[in-house]
Amino acid sequence: MTAVLNLAPSNIDATTTVFPSISSDSIARRLDLEAEAERRGKENLPQTDAADLDVVESRIIDEVSDVRRVGLTAYESEMRVYADRMNGLDVEGKVSEIDISISNGISALRERVHIGTDHLYLQGERLKLLREELERFRDRHRLDRTAHLPTSAKRHVMRAIIFLMLAAESIINGSFFMESNELGLIGGVFTACTIAAVNIFFSFLFGRMTIQVNHRNLIRKTVGAIIFLAFLVFAIGFNLFVAHFREVAGLVNWEAATRQAAGQFWADPLGLTIFNSWILVFVGFAFATVAWIEGYGWDDPYPGFGDVWRRWERSIADYAHEKESLLEELRDTKDEVLETIKGARADIASRIRNYIQASDYRDHLRLALPIFLEQTQQAASALIGRYRETNTRHRSSPAPAYFARPISLSKVEPVAGEAEASTRRAELGNLTERADAILSDRTAELLAEFESTFGEYERISRFARGLSARGLNDGRETPSPAEKT
Repeated sequence: MTAVLNLAPSNIDATTTVFPSISSDSIARRLDLEAEAERRGKENLPQTDAADLDVVESRIIDEVSDVRRVGLTAYESEMRVYADRMNGLDVEGKVSEIDISISNGISALRERVHIGTDHLYLQGERLKLLREELERFRDRHRLDRTAHLPTSAKRHVMRAIIFLMLAAESIINGSFFMESNELGLIGGVFTACTIAAVNIFFSFLFGRMTIQVNHRNLIRKTVGAIIFLAFLVFAIGFNLFVAHFREVAGLVNWEAATRQAAGQFWADPLGLTIFNSWILVFVGFAFATVAWIEGYGWDDPYPGFGDVWRRWERSIADYAHEKESLLEELRDTKDEVLETIKGARADIASRIRNYIQASDYRDHLRLALPIFLEQTQQAASALIGRYRETNTRHRSSPAPAYFARPISLSKVEPVAGEAEASTRRAELGNLTERADAILSDRTAELLAEFESTFGEYERISRFARGLSARGLNDGRETPSPAEKT
């Protein structure tokens, strides 16, 4: 910004831009000066004892004074305009205004930091508590591994397999039941879908509950084994019953077929007489087995471990997202204040530049004024000199004594109270140094505040990421932005 003070003075020709030109020849022609001087000389006018300027000389003075008056009016107008422009720039006031604006920006940053620190600490506290819960779970159940969770893609594949099995079993069963159903294909497909849904849903549910067999508690392990045996009984028994139902469904109505199939099933479960019925049993059992496997592998095989692990992982993701959001907001606020400082530097430099240009222009006007006044004085002297010389040459009596005296126009006092350019530049230099110091201090204060806040966020991160002696760092933890860089 201080380079602005070293600007070269503006190359303004104030004499041509403000002050009117004056031409002695034009005035002489307009007054018909030569003819008037000759005529009045022959008439011996002005008289020899005259002491004051005659009428022609007075008109010369009036003509020159009119030009002079126009120039002085323009001069005073321009001086006032540029003085108002300099006062309007108000460089010192702008420096104070910018100082307050930047201070407010830094205060807003501190306020956001205070709120962000509270939010991040709460997230970190929750993460810490969930990690401790996970450690206690692993200690209590003597687990020294991470959770075996299916990926999102695997979950989608498992869902697709279940729906495909449901569709396939419905189609296969439907082909068997549509012949014996009163509603034909629609009734057969509806019955087949119901049977397939029961077979697959309960098999999947048995698979989910069978993981109790992996529990450390002997009772729950026993319950898991019983549930597995219950699945085998259900899968075999349900599909055998469906096969018995299919054999008698074509002989009697479906309500009677249900009672007769139940009786045959209890009397002789394996007493199927149609080969297709055995196909129905094996297909249904195969789908039930696959559904059981899908249910067993839907989550971590140890009961409850997958849920605790997922909550801990979600807490890590929530913490990382909260921290990144706060850091992003912090960076945006910092960049906004820095942009304000950058704009302030440019604004102050522009104001100083305009102030100096206006000041230089006023100096040019002040220097040009004496030149203009001297030009009007010379024009008046030249015109009156020509008049007196011609008048004297044609007189028969001596010329008045005052013809020998030079004439002088009225003296003009310049606009008072104007400081020298060097003085103004010195004052602007001091103001510029002050502005530079303020902006530099505010920049340093802002960056220090940002670093302090970043350090506080990192301290909370270390608190939240603090690992136990056994450790949980299995590569899943999200690094901080500082670690990324």
